[in-house]
Amino acid sequence: MYIEQKLFKSDRGGSSILLIGILSTILFLSIFIKDANSAADQVCQNQTTVEAKGQYPLSSPAEMVIRVDDKFLFVLDSNVISVVDTDKNAVVSQMAAGAMNRGALISPDGSTLFVCALNEGQILQYKIDGNDPKLFTAKGVLFNMPEVQGIKGQPSALALSPDGSTLYVADRTSGQIIALSVSIAKEIERVSNPLDSSGIQISTRHPARLLIYDKTLYILYSTSRHVAAYSLTDKKWINTASTGGSPSDMEIVGSDKLYVSRTGGLDIFNSQTLELIDKIDDSTVLEEPKNIKLVDDILLIADQGKGSVVMLNTKSQIHDLKYASCSVGREPKWLAFFKDQSSVSDMVLVYASNADTSVINFAFSLVDVATDPVSYNSTARALPQVIASGLSPSKLDIGGTSFDILALVRAGQNPIESVSFNASGGESFSIAMEKAGVLENWDLTTGVRKNGDELYKATVVFPRITDPLPTLTAAWGSGNGQFNITARDTAGQYSHKFPDVMFGDYPAIEPIIKEAEPITYISTQRLAPQIVMAGFSPCLIDVGDSQFDIIAVVREGVRPIENVTLRLNTGGFDIAMQKAGTLDNRDKVYKGMLTFPRGSFDGMNGVNLDALWGPGAGQFKIQAIDDMSQRSHDFPNIEFGDFPEYKP
Repeated sequence: MYIEQKLFKSDRGGSSILLIGILSTILFLSIFIKDANSAADQVCQNQTTVEAKGQYPLSSPAEMVIRVDDKFLFVLDSNVISVVDTDKNAVVSQMAAGAMNRGALISPDGSTLFVCALNEGQILQYKIDGNDPKLFTAKGVLFNMPEVQGIKGQPSALALSPDGSTLYVADRTSGQIIALSVSIAKEIERVSNPLDSSGIQISTRHPARLLIYDKTLYILYSTSRHVAAYSLTDKKWINTASTGGSPSDMEIVGSDKLYVSRTGGLDIFNSQTLELIDKIDDSTVLEEPKNIKLVDDILLIADQGKGSVVMLNTKSQIHDLKYASCSVGREPKWLAFFKDQSSVSDMVLVYASNADTSVINFAFSLVDVATDPVSYNSTARALPQVIASGLSPSKLDIGGTSFDILALVRAGQNPIESVSFNASGGESFSIAMEKAGVLENWDLTTGVRKNGDELYKATVVFPRITDPLPTLTAAWGSGNGQFNITARDTAGQYSHKFPDVMFGDYPAIEPIIKEAEPITYISTQRLAPQIVMAGFSPCLIDVGDSQFDIIAVVREGVRPIENVTLRLNTGGFDIAMQKAGTLDNRDKVYKGMLTFPRGSFDGMNGVNLDALWGPGAGQFKIQAIDDMSQRSHDFPNIEFGDFPEYKP
């Protein structure tokens, strides 16, 4: 098609007005780089190890449960229960327990601890009196498991009714679930093995976890790799479903989703029907997830394979994006947490037991992990602005047949009506771009959303390229053979032409706030990093301004990004750009903030910079390097070559 011919036949090396010329006229220019790294990159705060004071050192800490007042954490060891004072972060009391402790639960009023003594076939109970851990009394036997065909039952998991009156016990020997009246310590119901989707009873053993939610009992069966749902109201099975691996734990998310951790990832079921909705198989992040816990919208995952606690934002449009993780030692097993009620930063304190015979604790902010928020200069003007543009992918494989032209657009006083990709230099050529998502831009200081910059794309489809073409080094600009992007609002007002940066009387206005929308542009990864988009925010600079941001959208390759740098081609002017958030498709946003005394641009009214990006002596480029020293192309270059797709 015509756009293909125009893009591939021309290049332009020169530029007319140089940003460095402006900067050199401002001798007192001060450049500050604000560290805008998302707090998700610094998620593991104040990590410490619980002091193992007491008669018995922690030898194999496994399951843990925290009292409702967050004062005491109870850690189940091989045959000891240790009490951790969460204020002192130390073991302050210990009690001998049964062998192979499992399934610890605390009553809703915080007065009783229930524990499965698997090898002894007993349900133990401990009274917890007051705030003194020394009043953690000697164990008592609540219930002896019945025999099944001459073999004593082995309790392996517990669940407690919301009112605390009924305790549900999973019998590892028979696979049955026994309901106990806590007040009289008697069996009141027995739930036999579940039925499969054909109505045939599943012959299974080893129920691994129990969960009660909205009068439904959920059971994980590790041996048969099933999850089952049983109605506590109707006393009948609702459904069963197979899991993608051996299941280990589960959580209800948002009342309608059941997340199940299993070997290799997570399965997500409809909680009412057990229909498989989605699954997460991301070996780069999840290897052997075990215990999972939900705090607000964040799912905490103890991954034994990775030796870390992984934090997943369940509200993300693309659920497997918003990961953060904390290394907590070899083979983390179990998690417990509580929220800091005294903190305005919404901090959560997490405990993780591991195979290194220790309990690690750390803190993180729910806000930071929930969003990995994008945060850069969001100044809106009366006119629309095209903040950034580029190609995705920007490294074009000779076997490829398509790419997306991208534009990041900010509305002014009116909503955006249309965005177009155009030929420059007086040539008559233009194609309409379509909506490809909306970003959320946040003020990290106040936690307030600042605007919703919109993404637009134009997809170019072309015949398969058989030979590499020359690198395009100056596709954007105002000359013949170059291209620009413009936006038009609903009042008929036009933006400047990207890549222009304009100076004038452009007072700031209140931005139009939009909700985020999923990103739909091509997100092909290569082995090396790619600069997908870049630009200035704002790109309409008021003569009274004192700062603007240079922004870049960067895509990782095989390895994480190490650094992103804005450079003057002739050298001597480098700005290290800092991470400023993550988009829903995993692309990273970076920014470099330029701050200068107000009035520095007096006399620049009406100046239009139309050739800042390119290969010329006074032009600029952006480079990204990963942690294996693999370098991206130089933005604004568009490269052709043997660039196979990388699929993590």
